[in-house]
Amino acid sequence: MLLLRVISTMICQKKIRPPLWLLLALAPLFSSNSYASDPNSTTCRVEKVESGWRYLNPQCDIGNGLWGRKPKHGDSSFWVQCHYGQSLPNQTATTTINKLFQGNSYLIPDNGKSRCLIGPFQNHEQARTAKDQLARHKLGETFIRQTRSQVTIPGQVSTSRSSRPQEKKPSQPAQERKVKKSKESTTKSTLVENRVVLNSIIYSFTFNNLKYHLPRNINSTQEMPPMFVREHGEYWSKVNFATAKNWCQRYGLRLPTSAELKELQTRGQHFLLRNNWPIKSSYWSNTISVYSGEIETLNLRSGQRDEYRPLALLYTTCVIATN
Repeated sequence: MLLLRVISTMICQKKIRPPLWLLLALAPLFSSNSYASDPNSTTCRVEKVESGWRYLNPQCDIGNGLWGRKPKHGDSSFWVQCHYGQSLPNQTATTTINKLFQGNSYLIPDNGKSRCLIGPFQNHEQARTAKDQLARHKLGETFIRQTRSQVTIPGQVSTSRSSRPQEKKPSQPAQERKVKKSKESTTKSTLVENRVVLNSIIYSFTFNNLKYHLPRNINSTQEMPPMFVREHGEYWSKVNFATAKNWCQRYGLRLPTSAELKELQTRGQHFLLRNNWPIKSSYWSNTISVYSGEIETLNLRSGQRDEYRPLALLYTTCVIATN
């Protein structure tokens, strides 16, 4: 401050012009307020576009997963995480995301892997609506993240518009709509009752001295809760870890270990194909990772290992020793 007073006195009394280098050096002192005009806002930016995906800067605030918890109060934004792994989202997921959230989907690098994010949404309700849309299009392994501060992206499309369904259906007579709605609501209410409490058990095959069982497949229409995935013409249940474990115990069975699932995927593929097992999603195991504390899972189609928190929705198989 003393330096500023001296320079001001020189200019006023002697009417001299300070050298250019001095003005450049002092410029940040006079303009510092412009950088702090909104301390609660974090700007994320697109650093590159590759393989049709826009990549955000690694410093972008992506917050933490809520995992079903209520959002914290305060100025923050919300993301919907739609993928995480070394590979990009598959073609089906990419097409669905671009259709529903064109201009609001991004990838962000994370320790050699890529995290798919949709948003940022300025309130939790918008994020939940977007998550529900993804679930209706068979993208159920998603969750909401809350940032530490408000997040903005230059040139971003309004998320309030993109979070609304973009599909249009042809108009129908009022009476026909009423009958159709009544049938759909009846079907949905039945599914909601059965989607967690699985009613019966299917014995599939014996492999490596273990009997493998699956939950009963549930027939339905395409208007169904997001806990089902259609494979081989049937709808298969996807449940969280606690439900999977309880379902196995109800029938005197247990969840397989991660090693047992890997052995099945490596040497028992013919059993899976012969019995038309669902393999689009990973299966729960009873093995807990010593590094992350999360549940180890395995995709029986690709053999890819992954780790999930207990609230994720995955396929379930239960085993029991033959002897």
